[in-house]
Amino acid sequence: MAGNMQHQLPLQPIPYPLIFVPIVQFGLYFIFAITGFSFFHHFSSNKNSPPKLVRNSIVDGTYMAVVTFATVGYGDFVAHAIWEKWFAIAVIGIGCLYVEPCVNLCMIRLSDRLITHLYNRIFANAGNVEGNVIKIEFTCSILSIVLVVSVGVAGICIIEGHSFTDGLYFCVCSLALVGYGDLSFKTTGGKYFAIFWLPSSALIVRRAIDIIHHHFDSWRVHRLVPMVVTVVNWCHVVQTAGSLRQTDEGAATATRGLEEEGSATAAGPREVGEAAAAGPREEGEAAAAAQALAVQKGEQAGA
Repeated sequence: MAGNMQHQLPLQPIPYPLIFVPIVQFGLYFIFAITGFSFFHHFSSNKNSPPKLVRNSIVDGTYMAVVTFATVGYGDFVAHAIWEKWFAIAVIGIGCLYVEPCVNLCMIRLSDRLITHLYNRIFANAGNVEGNVIKIEFTCSILSIVLVVSVGVAGICIIEGHSFTDGLYFCVCSLALVGYGDLSFKTTGGKYFAIFWLPSSALIVRRAIDIIHHHFDSWRVHRLVPMVVTVVNWCHVVQTAGSLRQTDEGAATATRGLEEEGSATAAGPREVGEAAAAGPREEGEAAAAAQALAVQKGEQAGA
């Protein structure tokens, strides 16, 4: 039994305050934001249009609180008065600097616990712990993004009545926290859908993207950098070999030149000696020929 459990990861319990405190903070933050947006704020869909009173509209107030917490900013509600802008600043500051980090930490712990549980169920008796954990994390991240986008596109297309392209565009802009302002949730059903889908999907996608970035950076450090270094070293070796080959060819050319110069230098005196030796020999041959001619003439005269 111990041999079967040797590759299991310890399933660390999540401390109770780590779950309870973010939930309380999240709830208090939304009560504060919903109260302000619902009962004390005047908003309008255009900066130049007259303010629209959304008093006693719990749905609009909750929707505005969710959009503010998710930092999307569709532009469908705009603050006009100075004190309204100060209230929006307070809500944004508290949400981004205090509540969101706590909720994000809770999401990280929950995702780590889920990944550990899946590893112990699937790869408990397998080796290569790090590689299997990476597979589970990467697979869960991709599937969570696909699931969140699918639910978002389906809800936007069905409830808001957009086409598939507009629904996908609206969903991606919302999850990327871009919020161009050209599309927003108009219907009451769409706002109900955004209240539940937008904050949860934003946290899930953010965690999934963090995991993907982490593994990409790890792959870049452990795989891509050595690969690049190997290619650079190989190019340096090829360049060095080419330089050495050019140096050897230059040395061989210089050696051949020196040999040719030595041969020419040695051939000069030899040719001079041969010419000097050939001169007397030719003179002796000429004298012998003249003598033979004289003897021949004498014999002819005697005859």
